[in-house]
Amino acid sequence: RTAAAILNLPMRADEGVCSGALEVHFAGPGPGGEDQMPNMFGEAQLEGISMKFAEGPDAPTLSNVNGRLRFEEKRLYFEGPSGNCGVMPMTILGSINMQGKGEYNLFTRVERLNVNSLLDSFNVKKFVPTEGFVKGEARMHGELEKPEISGFLQSVGSCVFDKMPLKAASTNFRWSSLDGSFLFSEMSAQVFGGGTVEGHGGLFFDLSQKPTNNPFQKELRMRKRALAAALPPPPADELDIDAHAPLRAYDSMRFDFRVSDLNGAETLKLYGGKGGELAAQSLGNICATAVMAGHVKDTIAKVEWRTSSPAPAIAIASESS
Repeated sequence: RTAAAILNLPMRADEGVCSGALEVHFAGPGPGGEDQMPNMFGEAQLEGISMKFAEGPDAPTLSNVNGRLRFEEKRLYFEGPSGNCGVMPMTILGSINMQGKGEYNLFTRVERLNVNSLLDSFNVKKFVPTEGFVKGEARMHGELEKPEISGFLQSVGSCVFDKMPLKAASTNFRWSSLDGSFLFSEMSAQVFGGGTVEGHGGLFFDLSQKPTNNPFQKELRMRKRALAAALPPPPADELDIDAHAPLRAYDSMRFDFRVSDLNGAETLKLYGGKGGELAAQSLGNICATAVMAGHVKDTIAKVEWRTSSPAPAIAIASESS
């Protein structure tokens, strides 16, 4: 913590030891009288470091970081130090430009990991049961005051979303330190028994009442409070989709899905349909659109579906008299 504060590094470390040799060249004021970041040269060895790159209790924390950093003028290079983000092991490569507004350019790979452990690492509330393992890549980028983490994930082997068994699934994602949103794009999945699912959406967390020293977060939260106060009231019918859910002053979510050529009989069985064997056999394949939105603890789903292939032939034997 002391070293990070003295050198004005764009992260805060609360635990561990940093050792090494560092040469610091201080510079006078810039052309406009502004303070300038000193030039630094040298290396540092991290041992059991716990660090954060953003404010707030929901910001990801890197723990038990061990490895080497290299300082070269106004850049800080991560030369493969390893640690954990929650329970997610990672090795970090890349650099941080500390000049002016600065810029993150850090990269890591996510090896085989339980999807629920990944969500827990980002303090993401799980709105439907999800089981399986994923792998992927993540990159931290953006200015020092407002970093983002983006990347992609893909399933390792089969997985389950809600009750739907999936052969394969993938998605792009983005996490913002300013508003805590967790967005998913280009979601794609192949369903056991036939059919595909595509979609996009996000989880939106209300941070407007939480304290912060970050000027960008303060401005964004003031705008969020003003916008939420001006929204029309939620739908009178509790079963209607609230189109403004992501902007409400509570933790919310919205996902839009498009389903193609799903096996209707298997889907009816999965979700406890009461139509009987005749109804299951007569469905054939189905296509559907679905919207899931609302408070993360009280989500509403709206599904519109239609058959997309001829229903299978059904032979009905007449009773003999």
